[in-house]
Amino acid sequence: MGYQERASSVSDSYRSVLPITDVTIGKVAGIDPNKVHLDAKAAQEAGFRDRLAHGVTLLAYAVGNAQQQAYNGAALTHLNARFLNPAYLGDSIESVVSSNDNRNFEATVVNPLDTSKPYSKMSMTFGDRESYFAMPLAAAERMILQAQLGFMAATNTDSLALPNGYIKRFPVQPISGHDIPEELHVGFNELQPLLYVSGVLGNHFPGQGTIYASQEAKFITNPLTKANLHKAHEYAVVNQELNFEQKGPRRKSTIQTTVWDISYFPFNFPYLVMDGKATVVKNIH
Repeated sequence: MGYQERASSVSDSYRSVLPITDVTIGKVAGIDPNKVHLDAKAAQEAGFRDRLAHGVTLLAYAVGNAQQQAYNGAALTHLNARFLNPAYLGDSIESVVSSNDNRNFEATVVNPLDTSKPYSKMSMTFGDRESYFAMPLAAAERMILQAQLGFMAATNTDSLALPNGYIKRFPVQPISGHDIPEELHVGFNELQPLLYVSGVLGNHFPGQGTIYASQEAKFITNPLTKANLHKAHEYAVVNQELNFEQKGPRRKSTIQTTVWDISYFPFNFPYLVMDGKATVVKNIH
């Protein structure tokens, strides 16, 4: 369990430290089973020295620290993050979060033993999200998604290949439990849609060994909580590759990412939960 020091004013920094353990990695692996997180040999074959922490775990740790300082417990609405160095099993991560207004935050995640090589840097904005059922959808976009979901239902499949992309359906499951460090609970709740995006990106763009280089996201509707989850609750994640660059063994792809709530489909329209863009790379040495 880490520690947290609350700053005396909003212009100060908030700092906390947490070790990367099997539990920290394992809980996210149920949604994102990319082998670089689970298998040391696979990680080494992909160019890493050991198993990696999930990028979303680094984000969740910093977001959770920031959210506790945000005004009136406001929700995360925007995130812009860069992943600079891998965090390995056994490392400790330190989150340094600062703000001048308790609404807009800057954060750096580092190894407290070597702060010269940060794992990630990010900016975050907290505010009010839309009512969960209030988000209007463009008619054309809605009709395309509904047709795709209808085809998936008719063929009894949870995934569908698109031109340069995928749709995958996920039953929503909370990332929680007494064995997860408390410092991650808030961040995982705020970033819940991003967990499912990671589950698709890590396995399809362009395959095992893929990790984040950057992530931008706009969170549209209110996050679901444990209280309003039900067994029929379901997300559809749509990820499409916009472009890629190939330089030797290194492939860099830009992916458009959206997450839709389809719990009430076909009786009601899908609701947009998250809209974003990610850059992913494979075989970083």
